[in-house]
Amino acid sequence: MRLGTDATPATAGSFNAFFNKQVSEWKIPAEDASRVRSVVDTAIEYVTPYANGPVEIQIGSDTFDILVTLHYTGNLPSLPDEGLKKEMVEEQSFVSGLSGYLSGLHADHIERSAKGQQCEIRLLFRV
Repeated sequence: MRLGTDATPATAGSFNAFFNKQVSEWKIPAEDASRVRSVVDTAIEYVTPYANGPVEIQIGSDTFDILVTLHYTGNLPSLPDEGLKKEMVEEQSFVSGLSGYLSGLHADHIERSAKGQQCEIRLLFRV
């Protein structure tokens, strides 16, 4: 899917319609689908101001993982560090008992790379 073309604006809502179709085909549990959609929506919001043109999103799934890759020309934004999120979850879970909820608000693995202005962000979710 390409976001930011004339037909498809670079918004999280554009991705959600595409993603909902895939979730239905792959039979992804609603809780996992919600987590992936939330994180990818946030990534789209972070990336679009740094993109010079459309953002291409590829999504794939096997029995255990969902991989979402964003490709675009531009600059890499600084995304929230997954290590900091996990540490925050542990501290907050001690205080409020919300670790199950909070731990779902991040990708399990994030990779960022850039070659010149060709940027790639890979988000891996273990389901």
